[in-house]
This record gives sequence, C-alpha cells and structure tokens, in this order.
Amino acid sequence: MARLGSVEQVVITARHGELCARLVADGIPVRPVTWRAGLDPRAFVGVRRELARRTSGDPTVIHAHDSHGLALAAFALAVVARRGRGFPLVATRRVTFPVRPGSWWLRADRVIAVSAAVRDALVAAGTEGGKVTVVHSGLDLAPREKAGDSVLRRTLGLPDGTPLASCLAALTPEKDHRGLLDAAAMLKATEPSLHWVFIGDGPLRSTLERHTARVGLTDRVHFVGDRADGELLLEGSTVMTSSSTAEGFGTAVLAAMALGIPVVATRVGGLTQLLAGGAGLLVPPRDPGALADAVGRVLQEEVLRESLVRRGRLRAASFSAATMAAGTLAVYRSLVQPH
Repeated sequence: MARLGSVEQVVITARHGELCARLVADGIPVRPVTWRAGLDPRAFVGVRRELARRTSGDPTVIHAHDSHGLALAAFALAVVARRGRGFPLVATRRVTFPVRPGSWWLRADRVIAVSAAVRDALVAAGTEGGKVTVVHSGLDLAPREKAGDSVLRRTLGLPDGTPLASCLAALTPEKDHRGLLDAAAMLKATEPSLHWVFIGDGPLRSTLERHTARVGLTDRVHFVGDRADGELLLEGSTVMTSSSTAEGFGTAVLAAMALGIPVVATRVGGLTQLLAGGAGLLVPPRDPGALADAVGRVLQEEVLRESLVRRGRLRAASFSAATMAAGTLAVYRSLVQPH
C-alpha cells in the first residue's frame, strides 16, 4: 500500500509486537498501543485518539483486520458518532467459519473477503452481497531455485537429500494435523526415509506429540514451533501439505507455490480456487488415505512433480501483494469518493 503512494496510513498495533517492529523498520507510520488481550481497553483508547485527529470531511477509512480489531473500531466509531462525526468501517475476513447473528462483521460498511469461499460464507450468514468485495491475499515472493543444502535440513540435523513433507499452520483443530499424522503413518512402509516437519504452534501441540508417539513416528515427525523464518524453512521442503478442514485462503500454500514446492492440500474453502488448474493436488478433507496416496505420487512421479512446480509458480504469480493493495485501495475509494 505504501508503494502505491496515494494513501496516508497509520497502523494501530501492539507496542512490542513483531508487526510493530516490522512496520517501523519499513517506515510505515504506527500508533503503538498497549494491547495484551483481545479487547484491551487501552487499544480502544488508541483507536479513539487517532480518530479524534480526523474530521468528517477527511477521506478517512478505518480498516480492521480481525474480530477483536473490528469490535474495538466499532466501539470507537460509536463514540465519535455521538459528536457528529463518522467514518466508514472496512473489515477483512480471512476465515470461512460461520458468522453469528448480530456479529460486527454484519455491521461493517464493507467487508473484504480473501476468497470467494469466504465471501459465500459471509453472504450465507446474512451479509448483503453488495457489501462484500473479494480481494485475494497476496505475497511478494519472487520465484527462485531451492538451495540443495537447505536451512530446514540443517535445523533438523538431517543429511542432504532427505525427503521432507512440511506443514506450516497453527496447531488448531481445523488444521487437522492428526489426519496428517495418520497419513504419515500410512506412508512409513513405502517411504521409509520421509520426514515430516510441522512449522507452527498452538493448543494441540502436546496432544499431537502424543499421537505421533502412538503411531510410531517420533523419529520421523519434527515439531519446530512458531518460527519467524517459516518461509525460509519451507524452502527446503520436498512437498508441502495442508490437511485443513476449513481454510479461508491458504497463504502458506501460496508461499510454497511461489517457492517452487509441489503442494498436496484438502479440497476446502479458498484452497480449491488457489490450486485450480493443476497448481496442486487436491484431496477430500478428513481422508488420510487419499492424502497419503497423493503425497506418495508427488514423491515417486517426477513428471507430476515438475508439472505441479511449474503450474504452481504460474498460479502464484497472479496473487501478488501489489494486486492485493490495489484491490484494497479501490474499496477505500468506493467509500470516500462521491459516486
């Protein structure tokens, strides 16, 4: 957005968070606030003070990027409205989870959905179709060849050439890592050298580690937790997997595609659109057998693997950060410019 040069941005975010540090380093104006809980009242004060600097005549839009930010923004807008001032509220929705009746998502002036699947879920929940605009998530990832001696293998203490199946996702129920572990167990006999790496953390980690032991994969499955260098770790993968039962878009999958890593994913939500045209192998959700078969094919069939890499890179090129920023700016302008 900053590179477009036609909009002034101020980002309200947690004072000591990683996002704040990255924005400051990139020269993006930030209003840092103390924000330790989802609906931290100190964050609300920061939003209200930023709005107090604006007048209703300013072409100002407030944009919330998650449910907590949306609620805080809505509360702050209600306060300034009592003083005769108002600003349009935009919210970006990234998940296909059901929206409850009366939710703030239904009250925003415009909702940006990161995929058609997210849009359909919003409309099904009662959001007016005209209020929802699809702006796909995007990444700035220039295609490049993968390094042979990868950071990932060195991190895990594995020799060069060890086949690696990766998954970059929070360890939460909808990501269905248990199903992925079951698929890994099915491949143990036919792919004895295959290792699996789970990049990410979450409330199910201890449960999944116990399941890993039950299926006899403790020496093959590696939990590395949340990593700031997640993309760099992905780069060493032989195949990237996603076993989600619900997925708004699939930014981690997009990253793998741009890096030239073949993808096997479940046919859910935004992944269906993202991996269209043979950009990845799609399998039914909650079907470890189908997932195992697809991973095995990628490992064994060179022609298939090369096709997935080629088509994945071409597909990823259409989901750029520049396109995402331009689409978001178009939403802003539709709300502040006369029609």
